[in-house]
Amino acid sequence: MKKKRKYVRRVLTDDIVIKAITSIRTKNNKQWMNMLRLAYAAKPRAAAKIMNEIVENDRQVNKWMSRLGK
Repeated sequence: MKKKRKYVRRVLTDDIVIKAITSIRTKNNKQWMNMLRLAYAAKPRAAAKIMNEIVENDRQVNKWMSRLGK
């Protein structure tokens, strides 16, 4: 019975952590998009160059993440 309780606590703890991360990321994404709008308004070409670099880095991260899922 003790093992089952540990598992249930672990699942609840994991769920709480995931919800907290989701909440924080939601707020961060809004701020990130505000920063992106500001960058494109101020210097569109420089902002586009930076965005291209970010997209490339995201591709690399996704490639590594897909290896973890296998």
